[in-house]
Amino acid sequence: MRIKYLIPILLIVLIFGLISCATSQNNNIKYGLTETQKQQAFYELCVLQDSIAVDDPPDRSEKMEEAYLIIAKKYDITKDEMIQITAEGIEKNWPFPPLK
Repeated sequence: MRIKYLIPILLIVLIFGLISCATSQNNNIKYGLTETQKQQAFYELCVLQDSIAVDDPPDRSEKMEEAYLIIAKKYDITKDEMIQITAEGIEKNWPFPPLK
């Protein structure tokens, strides 16, 4: 008899839990990107910047700046938004690609 009353309560708890989970995931969206997408953009930027030759000082800073534009374009965000994502990634200790 008690199980009959327990099942609807469990369903309500489950539904509210799913709604809460979906809401918290949507709160992580910034610049139109999810947390996972921002982490991926950060990672790809690091990979791209790591591929720029260190021994080419005159062009290095230009190429580093261009890397922001390339990744920003890929994710349909601005360069400034990509810079903010980079700062967020450093602040939150997102993983960097392994050094080669």
